[in-house]
Amino acid sequence: IKAGQTLCVKKVVKKIDRRNLNKIVKTKIIYYKVKPGDSLIKIAKKFRVYTKDIIRANKLKKPYRLKVGQKLKIPKKEVVYIKREEEEFFTELPKGSIKFGFIWPVDGKVVKNFVNNSLMRHLGIDIQTGCGENIKAAEDGKVIYSGNSIKPYGKLIIIRHKGKFNTVYGHVGTILVNENQYVRKGQIIGTVGRLNDSSCGIYFEIRKNTVPVDPLVFLPK
Repeated sequence: IKAGQTLCVKKVVKKIDRRNLNKIVKTKIIYYKVKPGDSLIKIAKKFRVYTKDIIRANKLKKPYRLKVGQKLKIPKKEVVYIKREEEEFFTELPKGSIKFGFIWPVDGKVVKNFVNNSLMRHLGIDIQTGCGENIKAAEDGKVIYSGNSIKPYGKLIIIRHKGKFNTVYGHVGTILVNENQYVRKGQIIGTVGRLNDSSCGIYFEIRKNTVPVDPLVFLPK
């Protein structure tokens, strides 16, 4: 190599193999104040979202005129990939598992129900209980996520179960399990933190084939 010589540096981009990953799409709400010259199309391009999503989130009516200073909700979708294990890992669970069926992760009061329609999406239930109370695994399974990188849920635990079920535990105070750890039904996996309204409780979700379902259909009455 000589001084002043021009070198060609090839940048190697490592491809991510997503065949063994589960795709989770979360919606984050960003608030934006309309500025002079703004239009729905300009704002949508700025945040890389669809105009129809802005219209739906703000319940705008035709002809969709915006006012300077108007506050808009911008629904920004975030895609997160988490590890997906083969169904056979359940054969590695300790022997003596009781009959399959979900149990309540905490004792408490349901203060927000499952809703999934064109007007509102709350894909789990909020259970109010005491801060610091123990959170139990709703079924035997394997922890496939534990952390706080999925912001709307605070500290989060996701457990995969047989039958292609996942359970999601959000707003955890303290996480007591690690990723790839096998857990038994009723095992303590964390402690209760605070919900979005600052009351003590957890967010709980059940997914079948990655599709959210109403937990109250599967939990004991």
